[in-house]
Amino acid sequence: MSLFKKSLLLAHVLLTATTLLAYLTPSVDPIKFWPLSIIGLFMPWLLLLQIVFFVYWIYLRKWYSLISVAVWIIGWPLIQCFVNLNSTQDISDASSFSVMSYNVHYLQGLGAYSARNYQETKESIVPFLKEQGPPSILCAQESHQKASEFLRKSLDYQYTASNNGAIFNTIFSKLPIRKSGEINLGSSSSSGIWADIEFEKETYRVFNIHLESNRVSQKAQDLMTPDDVRQSLLSGFKFMFRRYRNAARKRSLQAREIEKMIQASPHKVIVCGDFNDPPQSYAYGIISKGLSDAFEVAGSGIGTTYGGIIPGLKIDYILTDPSLDILDHRILKEKYSDHYPVISNI
Repeated sequence: MSLFKKSLLLAHVLLTATTLLAYLTPSVDPIKFWPLSIIGLFMPWLLLLQIVFFVYWIYLRKWYSLISVAVWIIGWPLIQCFVNLNSTQDISDASSFSVMSYNVHYLQGLGAYSARNYQETKESIVPFLKEQGPPSILCAQESHQKASEFLRKSLDYQYTASNNGAIFNTIFSKLPIRKSGEINLGSSSSSGIWADIEFEKETYRVFNIHLESNRVSQKAQDLMTPDDVRQSLLSGFKFMFRRYRNAARKRSLQAREIEKMIQASPHKVIVCGDFNDPPQSYAYGIISKGLSDAFEVAGSGIGTTYGGIIPGLKIDYILTDPSLDILDHRILKEKYSDHYPVISNI
């Protein structure tokens, strides 16, 4: 074997070891060991590199291609959280209702905060949401009081539940809300609410949560055009890792609090929200325990839900009680926000 091929084989072995470490992320609390959560963040790209190596070894007719096959088999449950091939189902069932989770980014679109961006997004987002029904239940994150009132009136929602705080969440509903409350997540960069919603004589507890934000998107943007490349990259990555470490630890605590509330619910639950964490994360693993992920059950394609500067992230979810039938799941890749809305019929 040539030195070049030996080097590639070594790189493949190192990639495989890193990928297997990424598989451990959901079971390791970032409070105890946070660097592993960074590795888990890159799992989609690690799997993509495995495909590259697989194709290369197949072309050379080398058995080393089986390394990638083994990696995919071991990590299949995690891979399904991000890539799925479900067939579409008939959603004409009159006894179903639709649920959407959408971080609307304060109706600022993809731009900076300004009156112009707000007005332009207002004019475009309402027709888009009306095309979706609008949804029977819309769980909006980062929707301040002004934006929430505009959406309520424009989409003719009869029932709403909101929280107070810097991160404003609202549950809009065409169905009766019988009771609601706030979730104290212990941070100004996160928030949560719940509402008991009635449909056909049954009550469902709907959670709308926004976990601690990493707040690294702007820094990632700045790194694209640094003045002093070496110094800017070094300080920039240090800043981003520090922010991510602190946020991941907070999300760990918040996830445990939400898990308690889910377990204490007297009704079947539907959990919507911007978790600010991918499926291969500790926070997602805690919250989704015992629930069905709508994308895994009925989604198809690649599960990216974040449309901002950092590519390949799935951080927006609809989770349900396993007894509920999830008829379909779609990610609507329209850029009226830095997040894509996700919608399911249940």
